[in-house]
Amino acid sequence: MRFFAVLLCLLIVGWQSPVFAQSSASAPEDPWEVAGKPGAAHEKLKALVGNWDATIKSWSQPNTTPRETKARATKEWFLGSRFVKEDFEGLGDGGSFKGFGLLGFENVAGRYTSTWADTTSTSILSSAGQFDGSGSTLILLGEYLDPASRQVRKTRSVYRIVSPELHIFEMYELLGRREDLKTLEIVYNRR
Repeated sequence: MRFFAVLLCLLIVGWQSPVFAQSSASAPEDPWEVAGKPGAAHEKLKALVGNWDATIKSWSQPNTTPRETKARATKEWFLGSRFVKEDFEGLGDGGSFKGFGLLGFENVAGRYTSTWADTTSTSILSSAGQFDGSGSTLILLGEYLDPASRQVRKTRSVYRIVSPELHIFEMYELLGRREDLKTLEIVYNRR
């Protein structure tokens, strides 16, 4: 028994010696830990967090007068500042309208991703992209299945962070010609 106690002590002391110890500076980080750690890219989304009054404009055809409605949104950090969760509520054509979205940065893929679901559909819109060179405009590309034509439609979503009190979301349908169709604009003013 005494032999095992001495052996255990030697092992404990031995692992602490410089021969066995590895410098934390030279030890590679665990890739799973790096993948799950919020960083500077996540911090860029901080300006979106808060309580917002929103004005929505939507277009179904080019060169037409948009429909305009009002809404409220709450955007908050979710899952330890890894994502911005948006809860959205307003009035649509058929009465009240609710939506839910997640926006975050994927460390492994090196890109921002967004998902959106709302009461107008049973689909989930996914998109991905990057901030432009200014660092204040996030551009995401996505696609959805058009219920009327059953064709896949490509989209471009743009978040323009104008100031800590104002940001603008725009969605465009990519038509494959010179000018894309702007289908949605939401102006968020901090409450």
